[in-house]
Amino acid sequence: MSKAIENIIWLPSPNFDEREAGTPIDMLVMHYTGMETGAEAIERL
Repeated sequence: MSKAIENIIWLPSPNFDEREAGTPIDMLVMHYTGMETGAEAIERL
């Protein structure tokens, strides 16, 4: 496993909920905040 993957911090969304078993993920939404640091971006999101 690469160092990048080992260093991922899980920050679950307050909008996250359970889905029915077997339901495929059909969308991934990525946000760009333009903040100067990752910590600022996480705070903004």
